[in-house]
Amino acid sequence: MGLARTLSYIRQRRAGIPDEIERQHAYLRLEMDILTPHMERPLDGARALDIGCGQMLPMLIGLTAEGCKATGIDLDPYLPGKHLANFARRRREEGVARAASQGLRNVLVDEAVGRGLALKLGARVNIRALDVRVMDVGKLDFEDGTFDLMTSMAVFEHIADMPGALGEIHRTLKPRGVACLHAHLFPSYTGGHNRDMLNAAGQPIESSVVPWDHLRGNSHPAPAYLNKYRMADFRRFIEESPLALEAWHAHPPGEGDEARLTPEIEQELSAKGFTRDDLLTTSLHIVVRKP
Repeated sequence: MGLARTLSYIRQRRAGIPDEIERQHAYLRLEMDILTPHMERPLDGARALDIGCGQMLPMLIGLTAEGCKATGIDLDPYLPGKHLANFARRRREEGVARAASQGLRNVLVDEAVGRGLALKLGARVNIRALDVRVMDVGKLDFEDGTFDLMTSMAVFEHIADMPGALGEIHRTLKPRGVACLHAHLFPSYTGGHNRDMLNAAGQPIESSVVPWDHLRGNSHPAPAYLNKYRMADFRRFIEESPLALEAWHAHPPGEGDEARLTPEIEQELSAKGFTRDDLLTTSLHIVVRKP
């Protein structure tokens, strides 16, 4: 992005901060409502890992607010308070312009959302003191049996080596430790990561994009790697892992998705092997335990 476009983008994002705080709070509450019934020890004092903590760090903030000793990992995280380190890493990987744009967003938008989320939770959380590390879930740099719990929000659709990731989760969980893993399903209406998002060229996606474009013409390729797994794939990976499946939550279609799935589109995608459940299940929450 050029400077003018970057500043315009930042202004738009800042105007949307109150809505973003509400959205992140809703995601956080859903995650915690699914996770906490499976905890066999109090959250206060528990050692926690958030996999794929991202830029706004909502789960890391939420876990810290609950009293957890929490760490967040991501391949491209925002390292709070380490602006020069963030800029240097991104400059090497993506160039100066991208590094500067992302740095402005982190300081002017993401930290503001984080502070607002902590305030909404009624907790004192020092955003810049959070423990965030650059790390791959398939190669966790932690000792065996480190964590009481793990979370991940909209991450597992981006993981290429699922057996490796599940193996590392099993290794680094304590016995009887639990993990709540969320995946945005690829065959769903939003599974192509192209609704209300930017395309790979950084241009806004027109509202005329056809339903389930990513399974059809794919005229708006995703700006990130997607493993394209379906519900059946995730269940198979879990069943083949050393982890025990405790809960399986399949979330229903988004508002209007069933109306978008016309008989013609359903027939076209059925011929490609996608079932109606594939197309209308938005995401999964999977709770697993280390025996």
